[in-house]
Amino acid sequence: MDCFFCGMSEQTVCTACNLTGCCREHQFLHTVDQECLPYRVEYRPDRGNTLVAIRDIKPFQIILQDKPAVFGPFDQSGVQCLECCIPLEKVHPCSKCSLPLCSTECENGVNHLAECQYFENSDLATKDVPLDVMNTCIAPLRMLEIKSGNPEIWKYVDSLEHHLETRKKQDTWMYMADHVLPFLKENSTKEVDIELFCKIIGIFRTNSVKWEKRFGNGHRIPVGHALCPIFSLLCHNCINNTRYTVANGTITVRACVPIKKGEEITTQYRGPNEGNLFRRQDFFKNWMFDCTCTRCQDPTELGTHSGTMVCSECQKPDLYPKDSTIRSDFECRSCSYKMEYSMAKGIFENADMMLMDMCYDDTPMAWEALLAKFLETFHPNHFICMKTSRILLQIYGSREGYTLSDMSEDLLERKLQLCRNYIEVFNVLEPGYRLWKGRLYEEMLGPLSVRLQQRIEKDQIGKLELMLEYKKIINLVKDASKCRQFLERNEKDDKRMGEFYKKWLQPLNLM
Repeated sequence: MDCFFCGMSEQTVCTACNLTGCCREHQFLHTVDQECLPYRVEYRPDRGNTLVAIRDIKPFQIILQDKPAVFGPFDQSGVQCLECCIPLEKVHPCSKCSLPLCSTECENGVNHLAECQYFENSDLATKDVPLDVMNTCIAPLRMLEIKSGNPEIWKYVDSLEHHLETRKKQDTWMYMADHVLPFLKENSTKEVDIELFCKIIGIFRTNSVKWEKRFGNGHRIPVGHALCPIFSLLCHNCINNTRYTVANGTITVRACVPIKKGEEITTQYRGPNEGNLFRRQDFFKNWMFDCTCTRCQDPTELGTHSGTMVCSECQKPDLYPKDSTIRSDFECRSCSYKMEYSMAKGIFENADMMLMDMCYDDTPMAWEALLAKFLETFHPNHFICMKTSRILLQIYGSREGYTLSDMSEDLLERKLQLCRNYIEVFNVLEPGYRLWKGRLYEEMLGPLSVRLQQRIEKDQIGKLELMLEYKKIINLVKDASKCRQFLERNEKDDKRMGEFYKKWLQPLNLM
C-alpha cells in the first residue's frame, strides 16, 4: 500500500487502522497520542497537494496536529520582543545586534538567536530603520537557519508553493525590492542568499497562519505569522469543514462538520463575514488563486443574498451580480435594471465606511436607525446589514438602560430575532459547530430565560409548554458548550462559562 503522506509504493500497512500505508520517514505523522489520523495526501491537478479523508470523520475529531517550523512578527506588527513576543513600551536593545527585546534574559533565547547572527555588530542602533522593514526580515532569516540546521523540517517547507515569479510582478513587491532587500544587503553581517530569501517570503505569504500567544494576564493576542508545514497542505474552501486551535505551541485541526470518506479536508483562508465582492478580490492578491467554491460561483452566495442590493428602479431586493466573474456588473432579476461593478463596489465601500465611523457607544436606537438606513439600499441579509445586526444584538442586554431586566418583552424578542436571523444566514455560509454560533447561542440564553421566568411568574404558561421551552434552553447550553471546544481550554475560562450558563438556568430550576 502507498504511504499516506509521500505516496511511496509498497509500504507497510498501519496495523492499528489498516487503512493506509506508512513509510518509515512519515510514520510519526500518522498518529497523535496513539490515535491514527484520518487523512492522506493526494495530488489533484486543479488543487495541487490536498488532504483527503481515509474514513468518515465526526465533528470534533482530530485530523492533524502540527508545530511551526518558525514564526515571526507581521510586517506591520508594533514593537515587540523578538524572543518572547511581549508588546513593548520600553525597548531593551540586544547588546549584540540592537534589535528590540524586553530584557537581558531574552538576548540568548532560541527564537532571537537566528536574526541576531545576521545583524551582530551591524550597529543598527545608530540607524533609522523602519520597523516594518526590520519585521519583514525576521521570519525568513529564521527559516534560513532552519535550512542549515534542520534539513528534515526544511524538506517539508521547501516543497510548499511560493508563487515567487507571479509575486514579483505585483506592485506590492516593490516594497521588497526598494526597501527590504537593500536593508538586508547593507546591514547583514552574514551572507544571505537573496533569491532563497525571496522564495521564503513567497512561501510565508502563501502558507503562513496568524499565530497567537497567551500572556500572563490571560489574554491571547496575535504575535505574528507562523509556518506550519503539515497544516499548510490544507487547501481553502469558503465552506470549509475544519476549525483549528492553537495551544501550547501546537496547532490542532478538528472537523466542525461530518466529513465523508474520500472528501477533501479544507480550511478557510478568508473569513465568511463579507460578501463576495470584497472577499474574492483578496484570494489572488494574497494567495495567487481565484476561488471556485460553490459560494464564489453563485451570484446569490448560496441563496443568502449576502451581496444583494435593493434595485433603485423597482425597489425590490433583487439586484446582484449577473454571473460568477469577479468583477461582474449587477442586474436586477425583477426589472432587468443594470449597474456597473464599479458603482456597486463604491456603494458597498461607502456603507462599510459609514459602519466603521459609527461609535459603538451610541444608543441602540441610533444603531437601529443605521440598520434601517442600510435596509433602504441592501437586502436584509446583505453583509453590511449582518455586521450591523451583530453589533446591535450584543448591545441589547449589555447597555445601561437596556439590560435584560430593563428590556420590554418586545425588545427581548427583538434581540432573539436578530440572533435567529444571523444564525440562519451564517448556518449556510459556515455550517457546523463554529465559535460565532456558540456566542450567538449564549446571547440567546439570557432573553429566553428572562422571558420564560416572567411568564412563569405571571402564570401565563402551562406545564407542558414550560417543559418544552426549558428543554430548548438546555439544548442551547449544550450546543454553545460544544462550539466552545474550538477555543483553547483553561480552568479559569471553563469556570467562568460554567457560572454564566448556571446563571440563566438557576431561576428556572427553582420553579
